Amino acid sequence: MTRIAVVHGIGQTNREPVLLQQEFGEALKSCLLEAGRADLACRIHTPNPSARLARDSNLISVDLAYYADVFTTPNTQGAADPFIGLTSEQRDLAEELSMLWLYELAEDPAHSANAQAQRELSALTGAGREQQGIGKRAARTAVSSLSRVRWLATSGLWLTQRLFFRDLVEVVRYMTDEEIREQVSGRLVAVCDSDTKVLIAHSLGSVVAYDYLCRQEDSMPVPSLLITLGSPLGLRSVIYDRLSKRPPAFPEFVPRWVNVSDKNDLVATKSDISQLFPDVHGFGRSIESLVVNNGRRSHDAFRYLAHKSVGELVSSVL
Repeated sequence: MTRIAVVHGIGQTNREPVLLQQEFGEALKSCLLEAGRADLACRIHTPNPSARLARDSNLISVDLAYYADVFTTPNTQGAADPFIGLTSEQRDLAEELSMLWLYELAEDPAHSANAQAQRELSALTGAGREQQGIGKRAARTAVSSLSRVRWLATSGLWLTQRLFFRDLVEVVRYMTDEEIREQVSGRLVAVCDSDTKVLIAHSLGSVVAYDYLCRQEDSMPVPSLLITLGSPLGLRSVIYDRLSKRPPAFPEFVPRWVNVSDKNDLVATKSDISQLFPDVHGFGRSIESLVVNNGRRSHDAFRYLAHKSVGELVSSVL
């Protein structure tokens, strides 16, 4: 049986894993059809993740590494402070990331959120306040300032302020808590084996996939192709500088990596990340960049999977 492993991104806490896996399966069928590969699309199968079926060489199994439940903290749902239980380091990281994204929007005159982001920044760093760049004092209100940018809802990132806070917490906890990293990595270990030909990772899931692949040794299963969608791996101080592999590099045993981004995807602000992850193993590999247009929902995983070009990538190794 050929397998495709999928790692979801942020914001899936309230989703049923089986249903989410089925959605990814349907999306992959559609993208293979777009690529003219009906012969592969008809073989896509989404088994119940709790029951691995007997191997059928004709099927292409879509296996979801679901990890959102790892972030569920008892007795904090509905709390007035969305950052309850976070350390000062984690709060500062949330604030730094928010300020970084606010600056990204404010410095892009072509972006539809540019004007509002500039107003929020002006209010944040303006009259009576010392200019601090991404300093802690300014960043502490950057979270709420960014959450007020209306474009975030229409882009498919966060429909409400509460969802924005929740997902921001997921990012900072993953990047700062080694125990959480280990638990999440275990979910990916559980769905990858020697039959896994493609690993597709969206958003924070691309960080999860990168950490997982860098831990693999020669005897362990690795996919023939890594596809990252809407990846934040290029965010230097918040993500890149905190990756488990130091210094970051192209994963040793992965033959090919394609990074897919949308120019309006705030999470994937850097589309070409090849120079950030050099091939230090001498195989001459480089991360390939594919830029797509997802329309208004620039960060949506299923919009990324709707492109013919992505279907062609997937089909190339099946």
